[in-house]
Amino acid sequence: MSPCGSGCMTCRRDTAPTGGNHDEVTKRYPEKGRWFRPVLVEAAILVRSFHRILCSGHRRLGHLFREAGQAGRQASQVAPCDPSWPELPAATSFSHPMELVRAAYAFAVRRPDVVQYLPCYCGCEKQGHRSLEFCFVKKRKASGIAEWDGMGFT
Repeated sequence: MSPCGSGCMTCRRDTAPTGGNHDEVTKRYPEKGRWFRPVLVEAAILVRSFHRILCSGHRRLGHLFREAGQAGRQASQVAPCDPSWPELPAATSFSHPMELVRAAYAFAVRRPDVVQYLPCYCGCEKQGHRSLEFCFVKKRKASGIAEWDGMGFT
């Protein structure tokens, strides 16, 4: 047994200097493991908190993704042309099937809020087109469409 009676390494007869100042040594070097349990508890609390934050975020994001997916499916359905609209401009050749061309014109009419952000792809900005919307609709009036533009066929 060591001079202090606790069996610590610093006060053992074979390692300790004579006189064994156990109190001074234990103040400098606290027992191994005394700090381990509180740190482990704090780490567990921290990990659990992060886990709860991440899980709650996924639930909210999942809900938003479902809503966006439903809105996208509804918007991407082919919209029929309204019979009150004027006839589409005559074209000699079509780059796509006529049903798809009609659906593109119908989308451009019904969703100018989307089409206004799409850039013109056929070079008709030289004719004053500011977005893809003007490739489909030349003029609008309050009651509906006044005139189609044939650039939407290209």
